[in-house]
Amino acid sequence: MFLLGALLAGGVLGFTAERVMNGRHDRPPDIRTVRARFARRLDLTSAQKAVVDSILDDRNRQMMELLKPQRPAMDSIRERARAQIRRILTPAQLVEYEAVIREQQADTTKGKE
Repeated sequence: MFLLGALLAGGVLGFTAERVMNGRHDRPPDIRTVRARFARRLDLTSAQKAVVDSILDDRNRQMMELLKPQRPAMDSIRERARAQIRRILTPAQLVEYEAVIREQQADTTKGKE
């Protein structure tokens, strides 16, 4: 379990460092943007788009229900990894790391809208 946590923490830290070092702060597109691209690519009519949106909303609802019992364990794993990362960072890195976490949380919230 420790090795898995270290692997995950290393991956997150590496990904974050790569974005910071290369100045890449681009955000992943929100769900509306993804769906709009999908609809354009398939050239969906407005009626088809409405049906597809409904299907995807239902799928997402079902998946969230399926994952709900696992959420506390996943949150705990994420928080333990974050605590491990925090312990190895300098004060300046810690400030930037906390900013990255806030951005990720905002992206997650934005994607659910």
